[in-house]
Amino acid sequence: MSTTAMKFDPTRLWNKLENTPQPRWKTQQYIKDYRTSECLEFCSKMQRLLPRELRDMIYENLLPNPHGWHVMIDKNIATKINRRLRNPSFVGQQTHVELAQTWYLNSVFTTGNSSDMNYLLQCMYWGLPQMDFSQYIRHVHIEVKPIHAVRQDDWSNSSLYYRCKEGVCLPSNFAKLSSLRELATVAIRIRYEDWRYDGVANTSGRVSMDSWVTDVFPLLKQLADVGVKLAVIIDHREAVEVGPEHLDAKGWSNLVRGVRRCNYYS
Repeated sequence: MSTTAMKFDPTRLWNKLENTPQPRWKTQQYIKDYRTSECLEFCSKMQRLLPRELRDMIYENLLPNPHGWHVMIDKNIATKINRRLRNPSFVGQQTHVELAQTWYLNSVFTTGNSSDMNYLLQCMYWGLPQMDFSQYIRHVHIEVKPIHAVRQDDWSNSSLYYRCKEGVCLPSNFAKLSSLRELATVAIRIRYEDWRYDGVANTSGRVSMDSWVTDVFPLLKQLADVGVKLAVIIDHREAVEVGPEHLDAKGWSNLVRGVRRCNYYS
């Protein structure tokens, strides 16, 4: 169908609704075609007349709470976005791509029990499998738990978590984060009560810091080497920057205990 907008004729629509035997679905299709045509015309004009900076301002108002919006990394990662915004036949191909880019740039992606990093990096709901969205990701929050803090049904399901040898539970395909680019920030979220930062877990699970050294710190070092910023969030407090000096057992324990002490007495 041509992207030239049809003239909307209310009288014609009324006649279709009230005075003709045509099936109602034809009237609904007429309205849908009109809306699609109008939207395509608007998006086409926007692409021709506005610079990208102004288009981004429009996208940020169309997307649901884009600034600091926490998006759960799971198979339904983009379903809360209006389906028409994810439909190139409604907004046009270029606008469709730019909406996806803006969504990735402004969202804070967080993990839950069913998180898989493939959902983050290969978001099929935008229908753009050829796009490398890793370059647009700016904020990822990864919750790291000792195994005793996770239901057995979850950590025994490798599609949800994989179990490190010393008992730290991480999201499935955690290593995929190594594809993130400069300008991204990865924040490790922990609950202080889950760990005793002499390197031992706080309950009978007794998870050694060896699992951090073996499974977590090497990837964080890879991220830091390519320019990704690192942070830690303790008990839902403000994020604190993590430097190379913190990526070993002693440095990490000192950092977390120091942050906890400052928060406790503040």
